[in-house]
Parts: sequence; structure tokens; C-alpha cells
Amino acid sequence: WRSEDRSVMISGMGIPPLDVLFDLNNTNQSWNTLKLFWRRYCCFILFFIVAIAINANTANATITIKQNAKIIDAFEMSYYNDPTGSLNIHDVAKLDFKQTVSNAFALRHTQGTDWFKITIVNHSTHENFLLHMNDAWIYRLNLYSLEKNRLVTTKNGLIVSVREKKIEDTHPTFDIHIKQDQSKTFYIELEALVQSGGKFVIYTDKHLYLETQLLTIGLYMFYLGAAFVVVILNLFLFFTLKEAIYLYYSLYVLTLSVYILTVEGAVEYILPDSFFPLQFLSPLAVAILLLFSREILETDKKVPKLDGFFIFLTVVMFLLTVLILIDPVAWFMLYNNILPLPLFAILFTAIFLWKNTNTDAIFYIIFMATYIISLTIFAVMALGVIEYNYFTRYAYMYASFFEMTLFSLVLANRFNRTKKEKSIIETNLKHTKALSERDALTTLYNRHYLTEFLPACFHKAKNAQEEVSVMMLDIDHFKLVNDTYGHTAGDLVIKNVATVLKNSTRKTDVVVRYGGEEFVIILTNTSLDNAQTTAEKIRLNVESVKHHYEDNKELSVTISLGISRLQEEDTSLMSVINRADEALYDSKTGGRNKVSVH
Repeated sequence: WRSEDRSVMISGMGIPPLDVLFDLNNTNQSWNTLKLFWRRYCCFILFFIVAIAINANTANATITIKQNAKIIDAFEMSYYNDPTGSLNIHDVAKLDFKQTVSNAFALRHTQGTDWFKITIVNHSTHENFLLHMNDAWIYRLNLYSLEKNRLVTTKNGLIVSVREKKIEDTHPTFDIHIKQDQSKTFYIELEALVQSGGKFVIYTDKHLYLETQLLTIGLYMFYLGAAFVVVILNLFLFFTLKEAIYLYYSLYVLTLSVYILTVEGAVEYILPDSFFPLQFLSPLAVAILLLFSREILETDKKVPKLDGFFIFLTVVMFLLTVLILIDPVAWFMLYNNILPLPLFAILFTAIFLWKNTNTDAIFYIIFMATYIISLTIFAVMALGVIEYNYFTRYAYMYASFFEMTLFSLVLANRFNRTKKEKSIIETNLKHTKALSERDALTTLYNRHYLTEFLPACFHKAKNAQEEVSVMMLDIDHFKLVNDTYGHTAGDLVIKNVATVLKNSTRKTDVVVRYGGEEFVIILTNTSLDNAQTTAEKIRLNVESVKHHYEDNKELSVTISLGISRLQEEDTSLMSVINRADEALYDSKTGGRNKVSVH
């Protein structure tokens, strides 16, 4: 604005003084002047609108590096998409970039090439900087700049091996040089086969870059270490319990963790140029997840119809694994499109079983819901719907770590439960076996146990050259006891005699009710003389016992005994028992209530 006397004028627009414009004494002149003003005013407004439009549609992103800046991680970039992918750097340099995007960008993948343009003004004392891209899955990422009227091209991305890069980093990183108080314009050519997204960062301090890389590697190692512990633990449980669920989970965690490290570029350090060949790990991990889900949800028993669908999805995932090995790019896109199907199938099955009181299903619902949400966040971010940031970018890794932690606890709890159930079963089996080996009336070992015990005892005695003696005895005139006093009194006599036998022998001796009123005692590591002494003691103890039955009535019984010992020519202890039986017959025919030795 400028002031001249009484008039107010707009510079360059030729607006007359107000008293001329509104001169009521000269109507025609005033009218003509008003029309002229209106035309020029409309031209001014039109010029203003066009200027704004041109300014809005012509994007020229400029980044200023100040003295104290160590990292610049928030700026705008000029953007142009070449849908045909036919333009080269010379064509692109002539274009007006009409769009801008954030340095943390997520563009829905389209056919062709994405171009970025940035102008960097250096107001610091540094001259060497690093332009870093934090995603490793970019197929082609080339940087172009003009150096002394010469086009300089630096190639990067998956098409360049890590060892061929100027800066050995699986994430594309460029070394750029800008003199102090000067500016330089860079063009970035990006071609992504799966998704066009990532984040550019400018490091003015290379030490900070190295520290960030070390921190990133440390986080990857932490993730890999956690996965390794989970794999080893579940393999141990598998070999301990022989349950397939632990093997499936080990393989799932191993496959998924290697795939995640592949996507993040960490595997490239060990296996260069492995990014695309290892894409088969993703459908393989889903196939193993389906096998694991069938085991933990017990779909074959509880939902047989859905179990058939699980098997079908598993076969499809294994088939895609093979196809992606053959052609990673083409088949991986198909796999991405059908990936939600198995995940939602697992989630809905878990919800259905949870309603039918499957306790493990609730943990599965939490995991699958978290995992699906994380993948959805990642997918929506890839489509450019939500902002690209560290949470949206790495949400699936957070979910994976959460899943490993949760299911390790679930499987550990399953192991403890299985261990307790197994312990109960073993205890019941031992109890059942003990009952099958014991005589119900006397609780002594029975003839069945003796049959199993004799071979082991025989081989031990032969190997250790130990003496073994066998005692066989029965109650004298027991039939008369039953006939005279009744079977109740007869059972009482047998029980009391069994008690005397147990109290009169060592814990290492085996006392067996052989049948009816007959008993056999295996005296381990006992000579024939000592066995005879023990037999005589037993005979006297039985004879001294008073057997009280109904109404305080009492009776006494005697026993006859036969003894023999293991000899070198014996091939089993049954031979010794037979000789002891012959000695018992001698005691009976010799007057009973005596000990005979064979």
C-alpha cells in the first residue's frame, strides 16, 4: 500500500482517487471508472487465485540442516508417481513435482516407479551426511544428484548385494556431501514389488547412526534370543512328552522368527540375496500354525467338520510355500490376498470352542485377535490410510513377541497339567499293579507276583553268587479248622499266620501266599543253616499264637515247613521251590509241626 495526498491506491492496479471515483457531478465518468475498477479488481482476484494454485501444485520440499542437528527425521518430500515406469532421471528432472509426502510415507503399491525430490540446505559446519531408509524390502532405491555438472547415481535396494554397497547396511543408506551454506537437490527413484513405504532419515552425526544400528541389531538379537529359548524349551518338552503340539510350536516360532528377520533385512548379513527366496517362510509358518491350532484346540475331536477345513487350508499353505519358492513375486501377492482366511478361521474356531468351555481357547482368542489387529494395522498403513510410524510399522513384531511370551506360558501350564495327569495315572497304575500283586485277605504277595519275581531273583543270585533259600509251609489240619470252627475262623487263622510270617522275616525276604493255606518264603542272601533257624523260629511263633474268634473263643494251630537252597545246577528257582515242597511233604508225613530240609 502507498498513500498519495487524499488517495489510496493499490500499487500497479491504477485505482483512481476516491473523490474521482465517486464524482457525483460527472456521472458518466464515474460509471466508466467504476467499470474499469471492477474489471481490474476481477483480474487481480483471478491472479491471486492462480498464484495460490500454482504455489499449491508446485511442491519444492526444502530441508535445512542447522548446526546442532544430529538427526532430521521429520520433513516433507516432493513426490511423483510414474505408473509406466518408463521415465528416467533426465525426464523426471524436467517435471514439476505437484505433490508432497512425509518422509515417513506409506503409498499403496502401484505399477511403475515412485520418485522423490528433496533440496537440502546446509547451514551447519558439517559437510558429510547420511540419508538412511529404515526398510529393507525396497527392490530398487537409487539416489541421483548433480556434482560439478555431472550426474552422479548411487544404486541401492535389494538388487544390490550388501557387500557391494558403499555402506554395508541391509537398509538402504547413502553417503551425501553438501558444502557449508550451500544447497543440493536429490532425486530418489523407488521401486517396490510388494509395498511402497518406509521412512527416510538424515543423519548429520555418523556416530548416532552407528549407535542406532547397534541398537537395532541388539533388538533383533533379543527377539531372536527369545525365539531360540522358546524353540529349545518346546523341543525339550516334545522329546520328553512325545506330544506333537510342542514340535509344531517350535517349528512355527523358528519359521516365523527367521521370516521376520528376513523382512527386516537381518538375514541378509548371513545369507546375501536371500530376501526373495526366503519369502516361502511366511506361508510355511501359517501352515505350521494351522497344525499347531488343530492340536491345541483339538478340532479333530470337538469340531470334526471345521477340522476338515483346517486340513484343507494347511494343504493350500504348503502348496503356496512350494509355488513361492518357484516364483516369489507372483505367488506372494496371491498369498497376501488369502492370508486373512486361515487367521480368521482359527479365531472363529477358538471363539466357538471357548463358548463350549475349552479353557485353552481363551488364550488363543487373545493371541489371534492381537495378531490379526497387528496385521490389519500394518496392512492399513501400507495402503496409506494411517500414518507410518514405529508402532504401525512394527506392530506385527510386537504381536509376535507377545504371542511367544503368552503361548510359552500356556504350553508351560499345559506341560504342568500333563505332568500332573501323568503322575496321577502312574500312581493309579502302580496302585492297580500293587493290588494285582497282593493277596486280598493277607496283603502278602500272591502267586502272580512270585512268577514275575523269581526270574529276576534267580539271575541276580547267579551273577552275584549269592545264596538263596526257599521255605514252603502250610497250616496243619486246616480243613479240620474250617469244618469245625467255620470259614470265618479259618480266614482269621490265615491272616494271623501271615502276620507272624511278616514279623518273623526280614524286609528283603519275600513272603507269598501260594494258595489256600500254603505259603512260600524266598530268603535272599541266606544260607541253608540260617534258613533252618528262621524256619524253626517261625514254627514256634505260630504255635504260640492264640486265635480269638467269636465270643472270645480261641484256638491254636501248628505249621509244617520244608526248606531247600539254590544249587549250581539249578536253572530256575522253581526247582528250589519243588524241592522245598518235597521237604514239606516229609514234614507232614513225619508227624507235622516240624521243619524238614531237602
